[in-house]
Amino acid sequence: MTVKDEFELRKEGRVEEAYNAIMPMYKEHHGHYTTLCMFWCGCDMAKLHINRGNSNDALRILQSLARLYPDLEDKDLNAKQTLLNIAVQLAKADKSFSLLDFMQWWGIENLKDVDFEAVQSNGHPVPSRGQRIASRIFHEVKDCDEMERVRIAMPYIDLALLHTPHNRNLKRAKALLLAKTGKKEQAVAIYCELARYGKEAYIFSELAALTDDKKEKLGLICKAITLQRSEAFRQKDRLRLAELLQDVRPRMARYEVDQCVRVREANNQHNNRHINVLLRKLQNVAPASAKEQQEFYRKAIDKLLLPLSKDYTICGKKSYT
Repeated sequence: MTVKDEFELRKEGRVEEAYNAIMPMYKEHHGHYTTLCMFWCGCDMAKLHINRGNSNDALRILQSLARLYPDLEDKDLNAKQTLLNIAVQLAKADKSFSLLDFMQWWGIENLKDVDFEAVQSNGHPVPSRGQRIASRIFHEVKDCDEMERVRIAMPYIDLALLHTPHNRNLKRAKALLLAKTGKKEQAVAIYCELARYGKEAYIFSELAALTDDKKEKLGLICKAITLQRSEAFRQKDRLRLAELLQDVRPRMARYEVDQCVRVREANNQHNNRHINVLLRKLQNVAPASAKEQQEFYRKAIDKLLLPLSKDYTICGKKSYT
């Protein structure tokens, strides 16, 4: 069988036959056409493994193709773009695959404008490939303790924002990474912009975590609680609020803790240590009524200048955006 025969098998869609046939040929000879055929048959096989759910096999082939690539003639970078497509598909199929590591090999400079062009699927707009790459890389490092990896990830977020400057998810990703690397003021500035026109509870909750002023923290957490539609997702902010209020407004604090207990009981969950500590401290305190608590939220939120004015303070400093 010749290399020409291998390419014919590919055209006929006989992926496994073509791949198995080219393997022994490539081991013996690394000529131009043999290498070319090995590469494209390998790409076909990697895609097939991904479709079948064989992530480990797909990764093994992708790594082999990356090692083979320097021997390949690829003037139009079509082959390298194909490797990127495989990597993005693999990242979607296997959460353990590091797209950041792959992109360091692939080269951020090879991401072009076309990678950030708007695309559609079934008539609906979907994020561009560049946006999906940036988003996946963010999720890889957002809980990472290695600051060097976080810093390496940042240019991908910046590049995606350069092409889609109004993307709120990417702005939030950048703010989270800035905060993680100790650039608190820059992170706060982005959050302030997002919070002014946003109704996402997590924006106010995350901004509260960066705010040192207790009144601002109080108002932001109250805002997050009122915006959050799911009671299950209010748990974290309710406990943060209870912690802030336990000494100064114990009845309000008890209300928040009781709401957490109620939700946990409804879901057959035990109280965590944090709840039990607060319950012990507030055991002799009668909770505020729902009406009283709602009025407390309103007053705390009204004290925030953030949603109402271009002139507001965060962390004790005046900011303008």
